Amino acid sequence: PPRAALLIKGTILFNIAVVAVYLVTHIFGFFITAFTFDICTIALYGLTVRSRFPFLRHTVYRCIGFISVARVFWEAENHLCAAMPGLWPLHNVWHVLSAAAAYDMVTIGYYVRLEKLGVRGVVPGDPGKALPPHLRLVARTLPPMAEIVAAAEQ
Repeated sequence: PPRAALLIKGTILFNIAVVAVYLVTHIFGFFITAFTFDICTIALYGLTVRSRFPFLRHTVYRCIGFISVARVFWEAENHLCAAMPGLWPLHNVWHVLSAAAAYDMVTIGYYVRLEKLGVRGVVPGDPGKALPPHLRLVARTLPPMAEIVAAAEQ
């Protein structure tokens, strides 16, 4: 669909521009702000999709909450660490929460893609063949695949 293609192209161009600006300026705060914006934008896209998956809206809010709280920890560590070196563990909290937000962002994209394109848009390969080992591992971490397939094929 044209709207989804525009989002994908816009996101790619935005990320290329962010990396280019960061490589020229070396302003890490700009990079972190862009990363936060990127996650929130993709997550909010999930709210515009009328989903059959009821947990998707909760995942969007959790994603935005994770990245927002992570950003508070990063800012606190960044601005206070010189005066209070004992605050360095806040940086670890930033990494854990921002990774959780990024995971949620990928999950949102996965389910939106599944809903829009069906199972063949998410799981590659021949329908008659068994899933490759790495996809079997992923399938075990998701809600039961039978439920996903049934919902996507409705």
